[in-house]
Amino acid sequence: MAELIDWRQHRQPLAAFVVLGITRAALAPVGVREAVVLTRSELPLGDLILMPYSPGFLSLLHLWGSVSTSPFWLRTLGLGLGLVGLLLAPRVLRGLGGTHATTGAMWILALSPFLVGQMARISPSGLAFVCVVVALLCFLEFLRAGQWTWLLGWVAASLVSLLVHGGLYYLVLSLC
Repeated sequence: MAELIDWRQHRQPLAAFVVLGITRAALAPVGVREAVVLTRSELPLGDLILMPYSPGFLSLLHLWGSVSTSPFWLRTLGLGLGLVGLLLAPRVLRGLGGTHATTGAMWILALSPFLVGQMARISPSGLAFVCVVVALLCFLEFLRAGQWTWLLGWVAASLVSLLVHGGLYYLVLSLC
């Protein structure tokens, strides 16, 4: 696992993402879409599984919100998920663009206003980002090493991504 996450080379972009994300999460008021997500997450866990809108994220938000209902606390879930995705991203970027492209791509990802904005919101985008990065990581490692464990990881990440957002079935179709 240590070789998958090589965060030391990318300390600066990760720190920039954390600073920008915390600033955005602390200063932004709760929007209408965030309020709708919070209302949906207050349903009982049994009803969340039957919900067509991101049952995986709503279940996670329901558990995360049991600690505190502060908007900043709830937004830290997305920031944490975004940070996990960015920690795994260099391995995926190295597989897609090569070693020399990884550093620049990490800076672009970490400073992207779209990524920071989505991760600093109460929305399933953080969990979707992690699912996509994990699925791509497992798929690229399966192509490189040919081990069945990576293929099983890809299948698991793809199935979890369907619990996050129904539109992520395109992820499975694009990699098949």
